[in-house]
Amino acid sequence: MKRLVVILLSLLLLVVALMPLIVGSAINNEEQLEQLRQRLGQPGMVLELERGWFRTTGVVTVSDPFIGQRRHPGVRFTAPVSIQHGPLLWSDAGLMLGYAYGSAQPRLEGPVDDPLFHALLSSATPPQVSVHAQLNGDIDLHWSNDTLYYETPLQTLTAENFDLRLTATADLALNAQLQADKVRGSSAVFGKVEADSPALNIHSGNPEDALLPASLQLTLPRLHIDAAEQLTLHGIRIDYAAHEEADTHKVSVRQQVQVEQIDSRAPLSALLMDSRTQGIDIEVFRRLRALLGNIRNSDPDELQAVLLQLQQKPATQHTDATLTLWGGKHRLALDLNWPGMPGLSDPEQLTASQVLRVLDASMHLRANIDAVERSFVAIMARNYAAQGMLPTDNGDYVLDMTLQGGTLNVNGQSIDLAPFLNLLNQMNR
Repeated sequence: MKRLVVILLSLLLLVVALMPLIVGSAINNEEQLEQLRQRLGQPGMVLELERGWFRTTGVVTVSDPFIGQRRHPGVRFTAPVSIQHGPLLWSDAGLMLGYAYGSAQPRLEGPVDDPLFHALLSSATPPQVSVHAQLNGDIDLHWSNDTLYYETPLQTLTAENFDLRLTATADLALNAQLQADKVRGSSAVFGKVEADSPALNIHSGNPEDALLPASLQLTLPRLHIDAAEQLTLHGIRIDYAAHEEADTHKVSVRQQVQVEQIDSRAPLSALLMDSRTQGIDIEVFRRLRALLGNIRNSDPDELQAVLLQLQQKPATQHTDATLTLWGGKHRLALDLNWPGMPGLSDPEQLTASQVLRVLDASMHLRANIDAVERSFVAIMARNYAAQGMLPTDNGDYVLDMTLQGGTLNVNGQSIDLAPFLNLLNQMNR
C-alpha cells in the first residue's frame, strides 16, 4: 500500500513538473495561437516567443485590431510579454490555477490617427495588461490605465483608474466589466460632465448571434452636467436585455431606467421606467444592431431600408413608469401595438395620419392630486374633475385613454379623429 502511495505521489509530482513544459509547447503551437486569436477577436495578432520550462517571453504585435466589433485599420501596437506556464500560477492577487498567465505593457507603434487607441495606449504611464487562461477553457483579460484621456474635435474625456475585465468563454461568449473612479468630460452639446464611479457590465453570446449585446447594466452613483442649466442625477441604473423568443425568429428587448434623485430647476425629481418590446423580427434586429454599432460610417440607404422593414413588421411595447413630479409620485402604464404595414414601399410614405389610424394604444395614468395642485395644470385638472371628466381615486387623478382605428377614447368619452386626420392628410400633400 505504501509503495502504491509513493508511486501515485511520484506520478503526481512528475505531472506537475512536466505540465509547465507541456503548456509552453502548446503556447507556441500555431493551432493554439489561432484559437487564441479567435477567442480574443484579434485576427491580426502575431506572437514571437521564446519558450522556457516555466516561462515564455517574447513580443506580441496586434495590427488592425477590433474593438467594439469595429476594425481599426492602420493601428499597430506591440507589447513585450512574460507568460507563466501552469498549472500553478502567481499574480498580484496571489496563487491561482490555470494553463497560463501572461502580463504585458502594450504601446502604440508609430503615430495613429485614432482617438480611442491614443486613449488606451498613450497615457503617461503604460497600461497594465494581463491574460489568464483558466483550466475550464475561459480566458480572462484585465486592462487598467491610471489615467485614460480621450479627445476628438467635439469632445474630451478623462477617466481616473480605468479598469476593464473581459472573459471569453469556451463557446465564444463574452463578459466585460468596465469601471473607473471618476470620469470627466466636455462637449459642445452637454457642456462639462462629471461622473462618479461609473460601472458597466456587458454580456454577449456567440459573435455570430444577432443579440449583441445580450445584456447590459450601467450604474452611476452620481452624474453632474454643467451646462446652461445645472443638472445632477443620483443613483442612476440602466438595464438592457435581449433574447430570442422560442421558435418564432422574433426578439424581445427589455429596458429599465432608474434615477433615484434629480437636482435641477425642473419639477421632475426621480424616475423609474420599465419597457418591454416584443415581436421584433430577428433579421431586422440584426441589421439594426450592426448599423447602430457603426453609426458614423453607416450607409444612409441601408438605414432607410432597415427603417422600412421596422415599419412593415408588427411589434408590441409595454411601458410602466413612475415619475416623482412636483413632489408626488405619478404612475403611468402605456401599451403600443403596431400591426405593421407590409404594403409600404418607402418609409417617407408613412404619415402621421396613417400611424394614428393603424396604431392600437392604451394609457393608464394615476397622478397624485396634492402634487398636481402644485403644478401649472392645477386649475385645468380641478375643472375637468368638477365636470366629471377626470375621476379621482384614493388621492389620485385617474386618466384612461385608448386609441383604436382612428378613434380616441378618454375616460369613456369617444372622440372621432377623422376630421383631424383628414386635415393632416391635406397638410402632408
